[in-house]
Amino acid sequence: MVGIGQKILGAIGNFTAGKAGDLVKNITGLIDESKFSAEEKAAHELKVLEVVNEHNLALLAEATKQAVSEDEAITERWKSDMGSDSWLSKNTRPIVMLSLLGFLFIIVICDSANITFDVKESYITLMESLLITVVVAYFGSRGVEKFKSMHESNKPK
Repeated sequence: MVGIGQKILGAIGNFTAGKAGDLVKNITGLIDESKFSAEEKAAHELKVLEVVNEHNLALLAEATKQAVSEDEAITERWKSDMGSDSWLSKNTRPIVMLSLLGFLFIIVICDSANITFDVKESYITLMESLLITVVVAYFGSRGVEKFKSMHESNKPK
């Protein structure tokens, strides 16, 4: 899930950097048009950049908090699924992963056997994103669960 957080932070950073750059250019343009000395202009420009940077840091901090909150919510949801008495809720992640990998296997076999079929690029991109997300989330979460259980079992009682 870290990848999602990084994408969010990158998007916010790119958005605010572009807007902040335009804002700084507009303000420094006003400062240049005014009757200030070179030192006063430099001091005003520095102050504008400080305010913009503080604003960007606040936005990034908020985005980070939101990403962490989302990750914690997903973890809690998976914990409740594993604690459920329902077979389906406990096995949803493995079923989804196996079905996606099975579908990929069928596509690879069909392609290897020179069976011609046309798949839209949008479906390929979608399958790629789904497979990466599911495999990383499944094996990543299983690794964390196993590490925690091993760590807790090694604690002295």
